[in-house]
Amino acid sequence: MSKKINIPKSIKVGGVNYKIEVMHLDKNDDGNEILGYCQYLDNVIQINEDTSPERQEQTLYHELVHAIFFETSNNEFQDNEKLVDSVGLMLHQIVKNNKLS
Repeated sequence: MSKKINIPKSIKVGGVNYKIEVMHLDKNDDGNEILGYCQYLDNVIQINEDTSPERQEQTLYHELVHAIFFETSNNEFQDNEKLVDSVGLMLHQIVKNNKLS
């Protein structure tokens, strides 16, 4: 039996409410799967519904880090995928390992 992951419908990042949409996302121009996407100006985080629940949850944390960097005006970090992925993965593990969710 697969584990049910609770993805919220929205989440507040700083003073901005981001809507979270779990939906089908098309592949990128290189033909690779898109796991998620953060639309800063529309305050929307999209998560690919075609991935496992665990991957969706992990992707949410990754996209939240993008939103955090944007909302805190850390533009030099918000598009650094390696940094965003590292921080997102660690944040996800801290929350899971310490049963904070």
